[in-house]
Order: sequence, then structure tokens, then C-alpha cells
Amino acid sequence: NDSAGITIIEYASMTCPHCAAFHTGPFQTLKKEYIENGKVRFIYRDFPLDRLALAAAMMARCAPKERYYPIVEIIFRTQKNWARQADPTAALAQIGLLSGISKNTYTACVGNKEIYEGVMKIRNDGEEKFNIQSTPTIIINGKPIKGHVTVEKLRLILDSELSKLKPTKR
Repeated sequence: NDSAGITIIEYASMTCPHCAAFHTGPFQTLKKEYIENGKVRFIYRDFPLDRLALAAAMMARCAPKERYYPIVEIIFRTQKNWARQADPTAALAQIGLLSGISKNTYTACVGNKEIYEGVMKIRNDGEEKFNIQSTPTIIINGKPIKGHVTVEKLRLILDSELSKLKPTKR
């Protein structure tokens, strides 16, 4: 919801186990309780920490727009499987195949300079603007959240922010 009073930006690396834990845990509750009902606007931004995370981010961007978030979700949900393979790039390409991205499209995508520069611009802008040093970094209305992000911590912050948006009775 572009008009939500609260904006959450997440910077994440697709090979980061903490990011995968956030996406399979607290994010699912966040999505159900705050995003899907329009209370919160959520923006996901890639912050690849290694070449494999960069390839995963680039592959997701090659999918049709409506498949982007489902692919990101699959990548995080299955991270323990593909990222630890003897050939994680081939395992990642297999996820692409299952998501409708052909082997040729995958190869062209991860070799595409424009997509590479787009992902790296997002990463560099985040580093510059928010001094990001680890992932996931969660930013709520421009303020980075410090420490481990739990459902309880998110609820406290978001409910407090939402209460500030409600008109006060006189």
C-alpha cells in the first residue's frame, strides 16, 4: 500500500541465513498482520554479500514482475538446500527453471551488465544512506532497527508507530 503511514525497507542478501530466518519467520507474521491489510508498505531491497547472492538477486529480477516476490520467497525458503550444494549456481538455476526461467534466460540474466549495475546501485545506495553493515537490516520510517528482529519487537514498534497516525480525541 503506497499510502500506508508506515514504510518498512528491508536490505537482505539471499545467501544470508539470518535473512532466510527472517523471511520464513517474522516476515510471514508481518505480512499477514500489517502488509496485506494495508497498514504497512514493505519494500525489499537486495544487498548481496557475495557472488551467489548477487546471482540470485539478478535471477529474481529476470522473472516476470508478478513472479518476483514468489521467487524471492522460494529462494529464502530453500536457501539451506541450494546454497550448500557442491554447485550452488546450478542449484540456483534449477530454482529458476521451476519458476519459469529457462537455462538460457538464467545465463543471459546473470551475465547482464544492466541488471548487475541495478542491483549494485541499490546495494551501494543502501550502504551510503543507511550505513548498512549486516543483513538483514530493517528500516522503519527511515530508522534502522537495532539487534535481532523478532515478531514481538516488530509488533511493538509498528503498533507504536500506528498509534501516532490515529487522530487524537479531544
